[in-house]
Amino acid sequence: MKRIVCLLLTVLLLSSCHYSESGDILAPVEFFYPRNTDSFLYGAVDGVLAAEVREASGHVGDLNYLITMYLRGPQEENLRSPFPAGCKLEEVRSGGNVLCIVLSGEFMELENTELTLACAALAKTCLPLSGMERLRIDAVSDEKTFTITLNEDSLLLADYSAFEASPAEESE
Repeated sequence: MKRIVCLLLTVLLLSSCHYSESGDILAPVEFFYPRNTDSFLYGAVDGVLAAEVREASGHVGDLNYLITMYLRGPQEENLRSPFPAGCKLEEVRSGGNVLCIVLSGEFMELENTELTLACAALAKTCLPLSGMERLRIDAVSDEKTFTITLNEDSLLLADYSAFEASPAEESE
């Protein structure tokens, strides 16, 4: 009986793995980037951001490597990097259920919508990779300091308000 259970577990584990043509086990990860367009798919789950699947074999648990690879930008033409040129990872640390990422001063060049998109894309990428509940992003330049903490609930990327009638409209 134990042999049958072990055999079934082995088959289940192997069936969930992805393999390359050479037979190596693949470990895909999702990196989120803004779409490279001026028109967005409002009402879609990820209207402004889209996932790019990347291969991370041998590096799945190495957040320094993954975030550094992420900051290099997307490979797909329909996506764009929300980060300014030269923006790099300074430090990654975690404590409790918070992942803290410290970025270089170039991150401080971002403002308004671009800053929001960069923070949302980074959170959507890093929270699943780390298994943490919250992401704290820190950046320091000579002139200012930036700190924000995000979780899944703080990322409102789909606006469904246009698709639902407000109570005032329903009564008319």
